[in-house]
This record gives sequence, structure tokens and C-alpha cells, in this order.
Amino acid sequence: MPTYTGGLLTPKVEMAFGADPDADPTGWTWTDVSNRVLTNPGVTITKGRADEAGQASPTQIRLTLLNPDGRFTPGLAGPYYPNVRRNVPLRVSVPYSATERATGFVDSYSPRWDLSLHQSVVAVVASGRLRRLNQSSELRSALYRTLVGESSSTIAPVAYWPAEDGQGSKAAA
Repeated sequence: MPTYTGGLLTPKVEMAFGADPDADPTGWTWTDVSNRVLTNPGVTITKGRADEAGQASPTQIRLTLLNPDGRFTPGLAGPYYPNVRRNVPLRVSVPYSATERATGFVDSYSPRWDLSLHQSVVAVVASGRLRRLNQSSELRSALYRTLVGESSSTIAPVAYWPAEDGQGSKAAA
């Protein structure tokens, strides 16, 4: 699997706090957090397959952010509160070429104390879209979602038989 850990160019790291991960990415507002990224260990991006026979793994982005004021700590009041949470969009690009290296969604924030820097830091792990696609559950029919209330509805049925039998069914049970 190819891994990118920086190099001559310091990558640009942006996060879209408050963005709906299921919405159109062109409407997201990106916040540049590059000045908070620690250069050691830097940004690590892992993509692709371990071998030709295996299934592709989701892209994974790992980085550590300086966090002296707690702005990247989930649940702590700060400039990004309450939007420091799982599935915040994160992207890494190369400056001066606008080449996007990876886009992902935050899996975890791990606040800790870095003894060598005497600073509070947060280890961030984000995974690509494939992680979210692998987690999606089976979508019920539009009729079911409307009547049962999985979407907004003012309809109150007297009775309802879902008739949503398994794949390959030839008749309603």
C-alpha cells in the first residue's frame, strides 16, 4: 500500500466543521488547520490494496494536531464546538498545485499530553468514503420510511403491511 508522509512540501490540512458528510461537498466550508499539524510524525496517508487479491481498504489519514486551547477536543467548548465529532470531513492537499492527496471523515480524536513538547495534542484518524459505504445499512422503501416516521410525515395510517420481504421473494409473506 502506498504511504505518503510529507516530504519537501508540507501538506495543507483542512477540516469542514459542521458539514453534513452526506451533503454535496461543494457546499462545505473548509478551515485550514495546517499550522496546527505536528511535523513529526507529520501526515500519513495510506491507500489502496495490500495485494492484488484483497479487497481495497478505505483510505486512512493519520496526523497529530497541537491542541493547547482544547479546540480539537470533543465536547470541550472552543471555536469549533460542538462540531468536533466523528465524520467531520478532512482533506489533505499539496500546496502550490491544488492536488488533493486524500479526503476522509474523522474516525477518532485522541487527546493526550506530549511530554517532549510539554503541550496538549490530539491524534486524529480519518478514513475515506469506502469506510462509510461499508457501514451503511439496507435502505427501507420510501413508503415505509414515510409511514413509520424515518422521514418527516404528517400521515397517520390506520393499518400498514410492509410487504418488504427479502431479496428474491416472489410474494408478500
